[in-house]
Amino acid sequence: GEKQYSERLEDIRLLQLKIAELKSQLKIVRSSAAQITDLRKEVYNLQQQLLNERLQVKALSEDLQNPVNYHRWRKLEGTDPDTWEMLQKIQTLQKRLIKKTEEVVEKDVIIQEKEKLYMELKNLLARQPGPEVAEQLSIYQQNLKEKTRQMKAMASELNMYQAQVNEYKYEIERLTRELQDMKRRYYEQKRREKIQKDAQQKLEGSQIKQTAAPVQRFTGGGFNLAI
Repeated sequence: GEKQYSERLEDIRLLQLKIAELKSQLKIVRSSAAQITDLRKEVYNLQQQLLNERLQVKALSEDLQNPVNYHRWRKLEGTDPDTWEMLQKIQTLQKRLIKKTEEVVEKDVIIQEKEKLYMELKNLLARQPGPEVAEQLSIYQQNLKEKTRQMKAMASELNMYQAQVNEYKYEIERLTRELQDMKRRYYEQKRREKIQKDAQQKLEGSQIKQTAAPVQRFTGGGFNLAI
């Protein structure tokens, strides 16, 4: 009986150590969960900003893909290769931006799953466990360690994606400004060419009119012989 009692005390001591360690890990998870909540808010705001940027880029891309506009812009490849290259880059950036947006949404789903696991563990520890659940606690302990590691890695990854998306946003805004400037200069050049063309046509018309005017001939007596 004394041996069984000693073994029982040892089991309780080990269980108390596990509970203390698990509570310590839960404290870390709570801190991570608070950070993840802030990250989710940032992700939501970022998604709204990305949506606006995607709409702007989509409008530019549709202008490029329109058959009429496409041929008009396609001429830039020979006359203005820098602008053409910029248009191609905008389309590439749009695809990358959409992909990164989808990845951010996917990470948000992972965050929700981790929060659900955290609540399950929190509810489990809210109940005073007895020695009979020592094995279950041990399993949850290992699972919690792994999930905590994953959550830290995920938070770091989300920060990386956020930095990348901000970089893409800046690049798209810069390219959009450059594109608008290029389009403004393009239309200004077309306007100047039209003015020059109209002036040339007017000059040529005036010269033709002068050439076609009748030549007046006079006789010695001053009589006009023009018909």
